Order: sequence, then C-alpha cells, then structure tokens
Amino acid sequence: MRRRPLLERSKPLRLLTNCGIVATALVACSQKPIPYIVVPTTLPMRIVPPTTRAAPGLRPQIPPVEGVSTSTSISFAEGKASISGTVIGPDGPVAGATVELVRVLGSVRSDPLRLVTSADGKYSATGIKAGVVEIYAFKSPSFSMGDSVTLFVGPDVKQDVTVAAFDGPDLKWSLGPPQPYVGRTVTLSVRVAVQQVNPDGIVVPTFLEGIGVRLVPLGSLQPVGEFEKVSNAEGLVSFTLTCSAAGSSTLQLFLATGEEATIQPKGCVLPPSTQPASTKVPEVAEPSSPVSDTDSENSTSLGESQEVEETVPDRSTETVPLTTVIPLPA
Repeated sequence: MRRRPLLERSKPLRLLTNCGIVATALVACSQKPIPYIVVPTTLPMRIVPPTTRAAPGLRPQIPPVEGVSTSTSISFAEGKASISGTVIGPDGPVAGATVELVRVLGSVRSDPLRLVTSADGKYSATGIKAGVVEIYAFKSPSFSMGDSVTLFVGPDVKQDVTVAAFDGPDLKWSLGPPQPYVGRTVTLSVRVAVQQVNPDGIVVPTFLEGIGVRLVPLGSLQPVGEFEKVSNAEGLVSFTLTCSAAGSSTLQLFLATGEEATIQPKGCVLPPSTQPASTKVPEVAEPSSPVSDTDSENSTSLGESQEVEETVPDRSTETVPLTTVIPLPA
C-alpha cells in the first residue's frame, strides 16, 4: 500500500502553508508603505518666562496708581526720657545758647527740638521718647560746637557740651610751587578772614578787606619787592619770594589788627640737574691676526707717501655724539 505524502495527509498544515505563501506574495507586490503608530513622548518641557526688560531706547510705561502719599516721621512727644546739661565756652557757661536735639531712628531724622540755655548756661528737656539723639549747641555769631554729639537718651541723662569761639581772624596761606628751589621765585598767598556763626549754627568765613599784612622772613626765603601789603576785597594778599640758599625757612605775618601768625613752608633745595649724564665710549682693541708680507709692504708704502701722524684722543671724559675723522689714501 503506497503511503501519501505528509502534505496530503495533513490538510490543516497544507492550508497554513498555502496561506503563508499567498501572504508573502501580497506583501512583496504591494507598493504602499507599512503604516506605523507615533507614540507621544513624556519628556519634561522647559518654560522660559517672558522678559520684562524694555526695548533699547524705550522705557516701560507704568500707569499711575491712585492712592494717598505717606511719609515716615518721628517726634520727641509723649516719652519718659529726659536730658539736661550745661553749655560751656572758653570763659565758662554760655547763657542764651541754642541747643538742638534731633532724634535718629535708622535713616529717619526728626525735626530739631530747640532749647535755650538759662543765665547759668543750663538746658533741660523732659517727657521725651527714649532713643538715639544728636546734640548740637551754638550761639551766633561767636560760639559753636563744630560737630554734634550722638548718644542714647533714657531717664535722667546728664550731658554737658563744649563750644569754641569763632570771633578772631582766620589766616589761610598757600605757597606755589609748594617746593621752593634755590635761585627760583615762589608766590605766597595769604587770605585774611574772620569766621562767624550764622543763625543756623553754621560756621562761615567773612573776608576782611583793607587789612595791612607785614611779612618778616627768617631763613633762606626772602621777599622780592614789597614786604607789606593790604588785603583786597576777597581778603587776599600775595608776596613774591626767592630762595637765596638751601635750607629751612620761617615766615612771620603781622596784621594791622594786632594778630600775628607763623608759617613753616618747605625748605629750599637745589634744583634738579638738567645736564645730560656723561657717556664713556669703550676703547676698541685692534685685531691680533698675523700680518702678511704683502700687507706689510702696502702699509709701509702708505705711511711713507702720506706721512700720517696718528694720535689717540683721551676719551675718558668725552660725551656722545662723537665725530670720528678717518684719513683717506691719496
């Protein structure tokens, strides 16, 4: 009995094989691309905030906002602190002096609280708030503290202050150039003024016109021309001086009002040298190479025909530039 092939015996297997061949042929003959599915990603995204900077040459326009303007202010009222003391001048307590108290809180300052000293120079402030306080005392036109004093004020604080007198002449001087040289002139400028305290307690100078000033030199600085002059409308007096020798100098000023002052400028020194430094020229050694008979004959004949007398100059003190003269054969 003849056995059938395996494909004939298994119908299901034959059907599957046929289907696979047909599917393969269909795919191979198809001209359309195989579709695919796009899967969305889940990567995080970076969000860039919009810029708030205006374009070049433009400024952002901010609309006005309706409201009420406010300001921060502090005061001394309704407190339990107190401060008292005496204003003392060069001759003792100063009566009728003004004492200003300013309360300071960070960068905010209160309006000044003004007190006036009594006949014995005393002042007192009670019932004020505790805190940091600046004290400044003055009396126009002659007395002022110059700088205020800062302290913490609490209950029963005692603080005396000292004022200086500003009622005499104030001399300011300058020398130009500031370093005098021997044989050269300099200018001494003197300003005559008197310092006074204005009603706000500020020390300001008042220039004095028509005040005679006499100069007396002690040392190497000597006046050229007049040594006694009168101040102009700006309180200025100028003297021309010259250095007669190197050394220190002292200048005395005497005012027609009776005051005097002593000036100590820089001493006279020798001027810096303007001559160029000497430059020595090193001597050049002659070569030690042997001389042939031909060279010897040529040199001998040249010496006999020209009779050149060679001299070596002394260059130990010679300076540059140099000029070298070389004799030429005839």
